[in-house]
Amino acid sequence: NPNSNPNPTITYALPDRTGEVVVDEVKNSITREGIDKTFFDLGVGIAITDIRSNQTGAAHTIYTTYDHGLNGIFEVSVVSGGSGYGPASGTAGEYFNTSLGFSTTGANATARVTLNSSGAVTGAEIMNPGTNYKVGDFVSVFGLEEQVGLSTAQIKVTKIQSNIGDTIRVAGVTSTSYGGYNGLYRIVGIPTAIFGADFHDRIGLKAINVDSRVAVSDAANGHDLGVGITETASAYAQLTGTGLEIDAISHTNSTGVATVTTSPAHGLRPNNIILIGGAADN
Repeated sequence: NPNSNPNPTITYALPDRTGEVVVDEVKNSITREGIDKTFFDLGVGIAITDIRSNQTGAAHTIYTTYDHGLNGIFEVSVVSGGSGYGPASGTAGEYFNTSLGFSTTGANATARVTLNSSGAVTGAEIMNPGTNYKVGDFVSVFGLEEQVGLSTAQIKVTKIQSNIGDTIRVAGVTSTSYGGYNGLYRIVGIPTAIFGADFHDRIGLKAINVDSRVAVSDAANGHDLGVGITETASAYAQLTGTGLEIDAISHTNSTGVATVTTSPAHGLRPNNIILIGGAADN
């Protein structure tokens, strides 16, 4: 193949010849189309509903079908255990997958909560990290039995799994016009705007701000409608790992060999392929 990293094909069954299938572009990859469709059918990755770009096509917002799960909680501490949680008997115990509710930006985290005989929360260990929390957020406990005179527990987020700087891959955008959106991006932020009073209206639960290595030249640049739900019907996003900061690049003309110094350690092996973006000098 003249392209070592081709886009997926779009295959069509001919209406007049039973069993005959053609592709939109023979230089594209049938294998990649099959993999993308399999991943989408199996629910691998995060389903996408739209992608919108700025005027230059270098900054983008990816909108997802459901909570994307980025910037979830890693650790919490119990600030105040409250009282009156659990059965009326006051039996100490552990309660699994207990909702921690929502903070000013985050939602849908759950934890294994430990209660003492007074119904006070004495410990909490994260089970589902939720989406878009911040260090210093305060949450509480929901979904447990509550007794008369309940005193609400207060739990503080002490550490999150930050995905800022990580790389994310978009695949499955099927239109030829918008095929340039299939590729790797760097996560630069999670929006925090709120559209309504309900926490489900928080755009940060279903939106990711990213930068592309090179500008995407497509008709969606600067358009409020973006790529659209039709072209992203089979599209998904998948985290590919932590991005590396480049400290220095040196190049020897005579040998054609370049040395790239990164932080932290890169963990790469010979024949791995890397993409470099963001250099100020072309």
